Amino acid sequence: MTLGEQTLQALANHLSQVEGVRAGIVVNRDGRPVANVVTGEDEDLLGALTGAIFATVNRAMQRTGLGELDDVVISATGGAIQAMAAGDLVLVVLADHQCNVGLIRLELRRAAATIRAGANTADAC
Repeated sequence: MTLGEQTLQALANHLSQVEGVRAGIVVNRDGRPVANVVTGEDEDLLGALTGAIFATVNRAMQRTGLGELDDVVISATGGAIQAMAAGDLVLVVLADHQCNVGLIRLELRRAAATIRAGANTADAC
């Protein structure tokens, strides 16, 4: 079970506030957006692409015996996509090329921990 829509939207809002971030999205493992703050980007396309990339890399990690994928960073000349597992969801950030990758990763970890804690609380009820 996942957190409520308002909490997920608040997490997407928080991620989008990090300096250099152009979009913050929470997607399910199929890549469908659950919550997002996207300006000038197609959130459905971004979610679907990131979901597909995350799933493919996750399968590769499992086949090599390294376990479940935790996070992935894809860098390009115009910016980066960072994605992090959060239970049944994936947190996605689209960032400028001059962003602070470490700060974004820290905020993704905090958001993922919030989602996992909320899911564990919901499962206990």
